[in-house]
Amino acid sequence: MASSSGLDPTLPLEAFKNDTIPAGGDSRLDNLNVFYNASGRHRVDAYLDGARPPDDSRRGLFLLWAREEEVCAFAAVAGMFAAITVALAVGAVAERGRMLPCILYMFIWTTLIYDPIACWTWNPAGWTYLLGGLDFAGGTPVHIASGTAALAYSYMLGKRRGHGTQELNYRPHNVTHIVIGTVFLWVGWFGFNAGSALAANLRAVMAAVVTNLAACVGGITWCLVDYRLERKWSTVGFCSGVIAGLVCITPGSGYVPAWAAVVFGACGGVACNYATKLKYFLRCDDALDIFAVHAVGGFVGNILTAFFAADYIAHLDGYTVIPGGWLNSHYIQLGYQLADSVSGGAYSFFGTCLILGALDFLGKFVPVLKLRVSDEEEILGLDDVEIGEFAYDYVELTREVGIPDEVDEGLSTHSLEQHAEAMGVGHEKNQESVDSSGQLAQWAHGRHSTTQSLTRTYSTTQPRRARDEHRFDMGKEGKGNFQLKTPKGTRDWSGTDVVLREQIFSTITSVFKRHGGVTIDTPVFELKETLTGKYGEDSKLIYDLADQGGEICSLRYDLTVPFARFCAQNAVQNIKRYHIAKVYRRDQPAMTKGRMREFYQCDFDIAGQFDPMLPDAEILRIIKEVFEDLPGWKGKFTIKINHRKILDGIFQICGVPEDKIRTISSAVDKLDKSPWEEVRREMVEDKGLDPEVADKIWTYAQLKGGKDVIEKLQSMPEVVANESAKEGLDNMALLCSYLETFDVLPSLSIDMSLARGLDYYTGVIYEVVTEGSAPSVSAKDAAAAAAKKDKKPKKKADADEDRSNDPTVGVGSVAAGGRYDSLVGMFSGKPIPCVGISFGVDRIFSITKARLASSQAPSLRPTEVDVYVMAFGAGKEFTGMLPERMSVAKDLWDAGIKAEYAWKVKPKLQNQFKAAEGGGVPWAVILGEEELREGKVKVKEMGLESGHPEKDGVVVERGRLVEEIRERLEGRRLPVREKET
Repeated sequence: MASSSGLDPTLPLEAFKNDTIPAGGDSRLDNLNVFYNASGRHRVDAYLDGARPPDDSRRGLFLLWAREEEVCAFAAVAGMFAAITVALAVGAVAERGRMLPCILYMFIWTTLIYDPIACWTWNPAGWTYLLGGLDFAGGTPVHIASGTAALAYSYMLGKRRGHGTQELNYRPHNVTHIVIGTVFLWVGWFGFNAGSALAANLRAVMAAVVTNLAACVGGITWCLVDYRLERKWSTVGFCSGVIAGLVCITPGSGYVPAWAAVVFGACGGVACNYATKLKYFLRCDDALDIFAVHAVGGFVGNILTAFFAADYIAHLDGYTVIPGGWLNSHYIQLGYQLADSVSGGAYSFFGTCLILGALDFLGKFVPVLKLRVSDEEEILGLDDVEIGEFAYDYVELTREVGIPDEVDEGLSTHSLEQHAEAMGVGHEKNQESVDSSGQLAQWAHGRHSTTQSLTRTYSTTQPRRARDEHRFDMGKEGKGNFQLKTPKGTRDWSGTDVVLREQIFSTITSVFKRHGGVTIDTPVFELKETLTGKYGEDSKLIYDLADQGGEICSLRYDLTVPFARFCAQNAVQNIKRYHIAKVYRRDQPAMTKGRMREFYQCDFDIAGQFDPMLPDAEILRIIKEVFEDLPGWKGKFTIKINHRKILDGIFQICGVPEDKIRTISSAVDKLDKSPWEEVRREMVEDKGLDPEVADKIWTYAQLKGGKDVIEKLQSMPEVVANESAKEGLDNMALLCSYLETFDVLPSLSIDMSLARGLDYYTGVIYEVVTEGSAPSVSAKDAAAAAAKKDKKPKKKADADEDRSNDPTVGVGSVAAGGRYDSLVGMFSGKPIPCVGISFGVDRIFSITKARLASSQAPSLRPTEVDVYVMAFGAGKEFTGMLPERMSVAKDLWDAGIKAEYAWKVKPKLQNQFKAAEGGGVPWAVILGEEELREGKVKVKEMGLESGHPEKDGVVVERGRLVEEIRERLEGRRLPVREKET
């Protein structure tokens, strides 16, 4: 406990009365402040925080009776402590709290929460002070109080809209501002910690030393922790660590020696770093991590003070005496510190809840006092709704507008008028010259209407030459040297093909949603560096976009790498996502077999930390459900599965050099398309593998079948002795037990020749094959047959040639995927386990269409129209009954029934029937003049055979037409989706 040493702190100190300057001494016995003799210094010390019991009229409520400059100075210091504390506490208001109730809360909280805690901590009559608690500069009053208040505010406000989803982006708003703010705080902290000595003495000096040292160590420690997790040196992490170190050292800054500050900084950096994850456990939205850094950091600092407080440090001011902490064998100090920390945190937390609860209750009667903005206001943003100013317009406009190369080179000398002319946009104002991009952004502010014009101008400036190069003259008859067609490997979609493809999309999507998938979308092109190095030998198939002087981009090759980039960029920790979109590969096309250069993929991926093989089992269950729900596929597909670690282990056992494992793996992956002799030749001749090693690989690659393959491999001593292979076999055995529960094993084939050529796979891999997936003839046999038929050598096939009729080309796998635990880590440095499946819709379409055509399944309808409204009549008196037809169509549409009618005033009945039959419309409503006069219409089912009792239709009342149609549609027999065999 701090107490007097017998010196009167109100009297000025005097230097030692001798003729020599002491070289040192024991601060507990001697006053070392020999160079300090300011007359008013210790008078300030007498007025500690709060209202001290007065001994004359000038003391007491110091702010009311203050007559001396020292007291006013201390009042300013104490006021700043209170201001910074409540400012920290309101960090939880970010992005969703109203300003007016927040301001009222700050005043009430400072008065009812902060002042009592500060009083019991620093006032000589306070219970913590009397107990013996040590808090030099505000571990409990400032940091624990503000951190727990922020936690309470977070709970009372509720989570931000979109919290816990990819909607919220947790990237820092502005790293430069973070660094500047950290520097300001770092410098200002010396005023709080060293200034808490309330005198220019050696204790203040020591407080400044330990404050700086703890901040440095805290920043470095946080960086090291982040680097271990993410393999990146984070500037924001260093700034966070500096603040953590400053918070942690605050309560002990006037009590601990310099070497202890290293421990404070290290412990604070580690504890606060991991504490930032507490918000997920506590299920709160502490947007700025106030609780993690300030409450946890303050608590750690209080506890460490109990261990490292030293009496000789406290007595550096010449009069403070404490029993010390564990360094002085004063072990009860830990209990005092715990009591101080817990009581301060609890009082602040529950007191804050009461204050905010009262304000929110009043908000029911006075809307401006409601704590939280509405959803609409939150979407608009508090800058716009509450402040009326826009913090980020500058950033967004400079991103949107950009500067073309020809303008950028002369930016310092061109006027805005000249820039506008260069971009094809004229402006009458602002003729002043510009010497910075900042002024250009300022000019753009307020001219939102020109932003899109600028963007369009930039995007069309470069391609003008290209347009000139492709001029052509079609001639009078439309003939010329230009062939109007789609690019190789692409096609137009129309008619029943679109209908079937939409059915496939709908089937796959329904399964995805059944398993809790949420959809995302990513750009159709990515930065080239994002895609580079992810696809192994297939990287040559990536479409690169032309370099037009900006970012180098490529069309996406698949949906997996963009998904990994999305997870890393948005700090997604776990998600079940599906994505249906087009991808692009410069492969040799085979259009009728679904091998195209532009095609759809339907991906389902699970990202996050889960128990082994559970997500993998669900992915395989999804595969089974999709193909059993698709028409014509039930019982006609096989899921081939393997494990990358088993495959790598087998390669190691066979003696494949480490640097050749990936290339040999891609060769093995061709065994489903080519015979072993061709694959062996590629391994030995093209890739330089020893022939004996290749033959050893073949002994393992032939293994395929059910889960007995795993049991057979587990019985081989050389396989289980390999660490990689053993781990893969254990995973596969566990997976098979789950798949047996999911009833997936009957559709499974464990195949040791399955390798999957993409580099990012790390665990289980699988693909789905069906009848027609493999080529009907091997390349070797096809070449021999061709040579026998025609001895003349043929030129090499064009890379753009359609190989639909090539017997050596099959459809290939119709779905494929696997586990890729390291791909996200390639972008963020922090690995996030992922597993997924990708369905090749165009290949599925090709096979499904062929199967439906060869079966007795009903033909597809090109439209979904259910009713065609017709008019019947003859002779000159026939009006076509257009208003009546439109009226019937309107009534059907109002009832949600899909209907059409002919867009002619007097249509012929034959043409109307022909249009209905061509669209596959099942029902017709026929209007006749006589029936209408009687208030009746005729309803006819299309396509009935002769002799059917309703072949000519049935007459119904016009008033119940909608009801009749609805009953017939609901009772109509649904078409059989597939023919069971």
